[in-house]
Amino acid sequence: MKIFVLGLFLAALVTICMAEVSTKCTEKSQCAADECCQIINFVIATKKRQLLPGLSRPNTSGTCEKYRQEGVSCNSFDVMNGFCGCADGLTCKTVHVSTTPSPIIHIMSPRKMAPGYRSFCSGN
Repeated sequence: MKIFVLGLFLAALVTICMAEVSTKCTEKSQCAADECCQIINFVIATKKRQLLPGLSRPNTSGTCEKYRQEGVSCNSFDVMNGFCGCADGLTCKTVHVSTTPSPIIHIMSPRKMAPGYRSFCSGN
């Protein structure tokens, strides 16, 4: 059992070490041409008296991440929440999907914001 746990730990450690590390940034000019400075700021909806110290301050630093390319899934709220949106010349387009999923797939898949619709980066 100890060897199995040690093996899992080592596999996780190797995976973390091999992961690509993103460049830290505070503005887009610090990133490559095909990247944006992804500064994630989620607004926590709560009562004033429940705010914890440190949660109300906006995040001012982030990481350089690639813009989404044509055909890649997107969300109209991504940019508002600090995520990189679609690449230059592309927009997040939403289309109606007329397929009816099987009940098993529907239960196992993550919830969609607008069931029956799909959003993706498109140049048209």
